[in-house]
Amino acid sequence: MLFALPTLASAAERIDPYACAWFAGKVPSSEYEAEIERRLVTPPAQDDVEYPYRLCILAELMKRTGDPRAATYYEQAIQLHPEEPGLELIYGDYLQWLRGVRSGGLVMEAKEHYQRAREKISNLKAQERWGARKDAQTSDDLKKSLFYSNRANGIGLSFSGDGKDPVAFFSTITESRNDTVAFDYQWVDSRAFTSEALYSQSSIKLNRMLSRDELRAIARQKLSVVTSNRLRFQPGKIRAIDFTYRYLRFNDAKIADFSDPTRIINDVGHEYGLSISDDFRLPHGFDLFVQGGVKFIRRTTSAELVQGVGSIVEQIGTRTKEDALLYDATVGISRLIGEGKIVGEFQYSHQMWDPGFNWDNINTYKGSLVYQSRLFGPHRLILNGYFVLQDVNPSRFYPSNDNMQAIVAQATYVFPVPKLLFGNSLREGEVFGGYIEQVTLVGSQNEVRKEEFFGGLAFRRIQISPSLNPFDVVYRSSYYNSGVKEDSSQDHTQWRNQITFGYRLIDNPEVQWLPSGRNAIEAARLDLQIPVRHDSSVEGLRDFANYRAGLELRGDFLFTQTPAPFPFYGTIGYAFERLYHLKENYHIFLFRLGTGF
Repeated sequence: MLFALPTLASAAERIDPYACAWFAGKVPSSEYEAEIERRLVTPPAQDDVEYPYRLCILAELMKRTGDPRAATYYEQAIQLHPEEPGLELIYGDYLQWLRGVRSGGLVMEAKEHYQRAREKISNLKAQERWGARKDAQTSDDLKKSLFYSNRANGIGLSFSGDGKDPVAFFSTITESRNDTVAFDYQWVDSRAFTSEALYSQSSIKLNRMLSRDELRAIARQKLSVVTSNRLRFQPGKIRAIDFTYRYLRFNDAKIADFSDPTRIINDVGHEYGLSISDDFRLPHGFDLFVQGGVKFIRRTTSAELVQGVGSIVEQIGTRTKEDALLYDATVGISRLIGEGKIVGEFQYSHQMWDPGFNWDNINTYKGSLVYQSRLFGPHRLILNGYFVLQDVNPSRFYPSNDNMQAIVAQATYVFPVPKLLFGNSLREGEVFGGYIEQVTLVGSQNEVRKEEFFGGLAFRRIQISPSLNPFDVVYRSSYYNSGVKEDSSQDHTQWRNQITFGYRLIDNPEVQWLPSGRNAIEAARLDLQIPVRHDSSVEGLRDFANYRAGLELRGDFLFTQTPAPFPFYGTIGYAFERLYHLKENYHIFLFRLGTGF
């Protein structure tokens, strides 16, 4: 049943919004369901201390059980106490942190309630009724919620009529490195080099062992520059209208012709995009996310393996330009389940190439499913599943399919570390493991299968001494195997172990929503990280085995000298890598700077 609402005369009484969670917190978790039913049937008496909070207590209990009726009771509580900004705040937080498919939850609904909270604070200040009880906490928490609701948007450019809420944003991120890997590649470094070398020396190419100089040419650093930029608008209740531009450049990205593995060429691309996305609430507590977009892509690279006559043959391994149009649509759906949540997404894209030296068009199907047993607190189990299927239609220049499918499965368990092990010095631990498989059909005949088994352990916020900031330690181990169905000589297996030590030089996230205002740039977090890694060969070529050690400085900062302060982040790093069989040394530098996304 729903409670009848009182008259506006009694609705004017202010309450402490934090008491809603306090009263709900007194109920043992095993009794949530029974307590909800009891309170629905028998509300507290009017002289009971809980009586003014009866609706928001129900909302808080339902939030804890994943009951979608929580939204209804938050809204009724707001109607019961129309002057109280704190109720608008806790309802907005519920919509931002728990509901919705993508990060940020039901973004525009949450922002609407934050705006109402701000208006109600202004009204109470004008009536000189602000400053009692926990009003200061409400004000601070509202700043925090507004900060996180805009964090992924970047820099506010245009503001609403009251001059407080950004409605247009700019995001950018630029990264450059002279690494042995390129961006967005899963099978990287020694794994990619080994595959390239084995293919080059196979019977369908050189049909001989590669020389030491050829192996050294394959083991190369790839100077990379990638910059992604986005102009975002949030008109009305639409989550986002995005205009994007991305520039990618990979020097020495790929081998132009595997019959000559010393010929390395660059890969350059420009991407221009437009997309629209929005969130919707569905019946029975389901939330829907939809996105549609189009991209124009211009790629300058080589036309690999082009077969034909006349001028086309002359283009093998040369620099050519290809244009592409990519249309994509994404649908996601989510629902709270108890203290946890399940989220599923499906994306379809159709990419058309002109002139299409390698492919005529590509249809890509992507799906993901994520389950979290709890959204907050210890003892969280997170299960991730992901798949990709690419259906490649061959070009008239290259009449062969290069279809690809991939799956990823990962499980992560977050747990409180027993005091017996570290006392009170450790906040939480994490253990994870998973499997990745990618199967590619190359040239309509050779099936290439790559798979990785991985697992690891992490300890967060290790407090060794009160005079020192916390440490983090993450260990990851992976076993990688690659095989070609028609040619076992290209099979290879590798083992990778990596451990990363981190020290939090600055650990003050509160700066992001409560800046002191003394400096234009304030640091919220600054981490010093030391990653150490070793790649060893179990089967196949041993030449690309290596070790690597680095030093990185990663920071989260806030720029305060704008109407809406915005966060930005950056990384600078150095790593030394040695391929000890080839006696090759690399000095690797990394730079990253961005805001939004």
